[in-house]
Amino acid sequence: MATFTAGYAYVLGQVSENQYTIDNAFIITTVADDGDSSGTFELGDVLTGQGLPPDGLTYIGSYLDGWIGITQDEGTIYFLSNQILPTSSTPFTASTDAFTPCFLAGTLIATPAGTRSVESLAIGDLVLTADGRAVPVRWVGRRTVVTAFGPGAEQAPVQIAAGSLGPGLPARPLRLTADHALCLEGLLVQAGALVGTAARRLTAAELGERYTVFHVETEAHDLILADEMPRTHHRFTLRCHRVRSGRLGSRVAPSVYLVR
Repeated sequence: MATFTAGYAYVLGQVSENQYTIDNAFIITTVADDGDSSGTFELGDVLTGQGLPPDGLTYIGSYLDGWIGITQDEGTIYFLSNQILPTSSTPFTASTDAFTPCFLAGTLIATPAGTRSVESLAIGDLVLTADGRAVPVRWVGRRTVVTAFGPGAEQAPVQIAAGSLGPGLPARPLRLTADHALCLEGLLVQAGALVGTAARRLTAAELGERYTVFHVETEAHDLILADEMPRTHHRFTLRCHRVRSGRLGSRVAPSVYLVR
């Protein structure tokens, strides 16, 4: 089960397909729940929760740190977020990709000032890309998953063993969601595909009653570095291509963990 806690709601006006304006704003406290075990919000999911319309909101996209939903009766469009935003007649473009989690709490992300835990990153903070550039974070998403209602055992988060992909790769055990992408020998590979070799699935006991996952995105969907990856391996990742399997095949993952 995927959930999202929001403190602010915005009523949106639709300018064109996937383009909206912020017409109104109000404070709200809600935990939206999609009611399934996918671990993501996907187009068509109906999200329910305290403070939302009785019939819920149908997920139609995401923007910055939050998600966009439409009522099933009147067609009112809402944006649920944890950011304070002004009303504006200037349209923004929403993403229609699945609202996908990524790193588990505690993952260290490379920044120009050293490594930082993923949960401490905020929009505008600089992170290091695979080719050595410092770029600002465009969006950070977080989602708390109730283990009992989360992905089944076949899609549980995985842990990649320290040094299992080469000396110091990764520098320490790395925990991430099974559909998160890694760059291996120039290909984007889902972390779940490494189970049985370099990775193993985390047990319910290890995950606890609930766990939080984080998604980090930059403007150009750059490859970013997690858990102290050596700079000597950066250059060839610019030639990283998609592996067409599962949900990853339709697009390059917004943020991926560099391993070689």
